[in-house]
Amino acid sequence: MHHGNAFSIHTFFPYGDPSGLRVVKKDNWSGRAIAFRRERMDEATKWEDLKSTGVYILRGEEDEGVRIYIGEADVIIKRLKKHVAKRDFWTAAVAFIRKGDNLDKAEVRYLEARLIQIAESVGRCMLDNDQRPDSQRLLEDDREAAAEGYLEELLECLPALGISEFEPGEKMPPKMETEDSEGTVDSNPSDSGPKDAPCDQRERTLRVVRRGVEARGFYLSDCSSFKVLDGATAVKEVTPSMRRPEFHGSRTLRDRLRTEGRLVENGAPPGMYVLKGDYVFSSPSQAEMVLAGRAGSGLLSWPLSSTDTANGDNSEDESDDDDDAPGTPPSSSGTDLADDPATSGSG
Repeated sequence: MHHGNAFSIHTFFPYGDPSGLRVVKKDNWSGRAIAFRRERMDEATKWEDLKSTGVYILRGEEDEGVRIYIGEADVIIKRLKKHVAKRDFWTAAVAFIRKGDNLDKAEVRYLEARLIQIAESVGRCMLDNDQRPDSQRLLEDDREAAAEGYLEELLECLPALGISEFEPGEKMPPKMETEDSEGTVDSNPSDSGPKDAPCDQRERTLRVVRRGVEARGFYLSDCSSFKVLDGATAVKEVTPSMRRPEFHGSRTLRDRLRTEGRLVENGAPPGMYVLKGDYVFSSPSQAEMVLAGRAGSGLLSWPLSSTDTANGDNSEDESDDDDDAPGTPPSSSGTDLADDPATSGSG
């Protein structure tokens, strides 16, 4: 997760007790976090937002370290009641919903998979999840990009909620070697099997001829971070769809990269920026959002550099959002991202 931009978090104590259930919201974000301790389950049962669809995290501390369970549910409170009966380890819970336009089943399954993926790659907790869902193919096109935008905001809220296990830090000691069902020793079971996407670390290419964007990148070994190489080109202006609230995090990151001198005009084609130095994004979708200024399509937009697709435009443009003529860079007229009120100030 990237740091550097100031933002505000607002906490509401609906029952008038700072140690009780609390509702947390972040500026310019449609999400809500509802956090409470296990012994305050009676308060949670009465809170209407917990009857929504969402994703949740259970946390508890043991002698060996922090244990975490990540889940999703159509009705969060019903699932949490089951965890009271079936899981003894947790002492605190936090659930995430979206106000207004509720999260749907596909979105919460994607968020669950990505949170599990991040927790595993960071390695600062014991995961109580038996299954490891794959985030690939759960969402398509701009829906995945919107979910990644929601995830960015969610991750920024977690430390304020007392959950630091999704941020880089000192990893837990490795597990002792265990014997599998056939009697062979496997010192790292999670690394067994073929390395299929998204863990394929071969170089990939993003090329959007219509917007003048070209970039090369690849997954890092943690399988949840995506490095874009020095020299990538980026548009100066974002499409209208990128100004929606769910993409606030990626717009803010674009603005910060410009402020820090990572996206610069010097040496770039007319009407474009160029990336100075390699940069690690949280996902291929986030990289596409920052560089192409539009909703990302995940790996669909980043075919392997060795394929024929990399020789042409490998990502369909948003016909409703982009008025540029084919084969020309974006116009320099209009509002630049730096002047977008949504990216200035806190948030």
